[in-house]
Amino acid sequence: MVEPEIIEVTLGRESYNFSKDPGLKELEFNNAMTENNTSFKSKIGDDVVAISVWTTPKRTKTYPFPRVYSTLGHHGKKITIIPVQASYGKHGDDNKLQPGTISWMSGLGVYVIVGVYTKAKMRPKGKAAANASKGKASTQGEPVFTSFEFENDELLEQVKEIVSNCPKVEDWNQKQLVRIPSLLKTAIENNRRLGKELGVFVRSFKSLEKKLGVWHTDIPKFLLDSDKESEKAQHREFSSDQKLENVPGKKGKFNVDMGNSKTIFLTADSVSIDKKNRIIEILEGKHTTKGKFPDENDVLDALFKLMIFKKSDITIDGIKYSKKLVCYLSGTDVATDEEVKRKYQDLIIECKYNDIEFRFNDKTIK
Repeated sequence: MVEPEIIEVTLGRESYNFSKDPGLKELEFNNAMTENNTSFKSKIGDDVVAISVWTTPKRTKTYPFPRVYSTLGHHGKKITIIPVQASYGKHGDDNKLQPGTISWMSGLGVYVIVGVYTKAKMRPKGKAAANASKGKASTQGEPVFTSFEFENDELLEQVKEIVSNCPKVEDWNQKQLVRIPSLLKTAIENNRRLGKELGVFVRSFKSLEKKLGVWHTDIPKFLLDSDKESEKAQHREFSSDQKLENVPGKKGKFNVDMGNSKTIFLTADSVSIDKKNRIIEILEGKHTTKGKFPDENDVLDALFKLMIFKKSDITIDGIKYSKKLVCYLSGTDVATDEEVKRKYQDLIIECKYNDIEFRFNDKTIK
């Protein structure tokens, strides 16, 4: 039997267990936001909520998942604030929020507040990244946006609404999801205004605005088009090489049914299927070429995806499979077992709590 190219799974009820208190600082909400804190606790009425803040809606930029992760061990309500769009100008990145991100947060019990940037600053663009396309004309020095800011009072009102009304996470997030087209329209207007105020060349939004004209009154069309974009992104990741991960095996595609007709499209770094014993091994890896140990944010980024796989029920050709989950780290320099245990003590304990095998340089560490 040929192994499936895409593995269809369903989000189950298995919980992920945290081994320690996240140790977040308790800060007044407006002060925390003004000082650009990316994760913190804040007292709202009689409740203390854990809050994380994204810089851009793109999941592979500025490590948003470790920020969310730092709040998940909190015993109260968990809220994450995500900009609907982060467009840095004609010569900068342009990212918009995908509905699948909200569904992902729902699966982890996190309330989402979708925000719109209303303020920004200008800076000259820096040097191109080392992996930039060769032969492409340099835009170094061109004006781009930086230091985007939300309207914090509006966000605080939504935080208070969550605390006072205690809506179900899924219900609240569904309302946020259907607001995306109208919020994108506002974000585009703000981006153009800021461009005039700050002297930043703004990219063309004609194609997106044409889609918004349809999406604003046809949310099912918006969700369908967004799923198609996510599937394309999944295929690009699946088709890319493994150089940065440095992991054994072959990648795998997972379409995770989050309930209520919502799906997130994931790619695992390595998947192997044991049909005889009905076991599927799913491995997420992080590698560093600059020493012994991968960066902590990289590691938490891998763990974040393993959380979803842990909570997923996997069935192939009508047969339920047991899961073997692996957190796989590697570095170019040699590290002793004792060094690894000191470096990743908390992570190793957490993996044990959740039946996740911890491997370093292809060796299981217990």
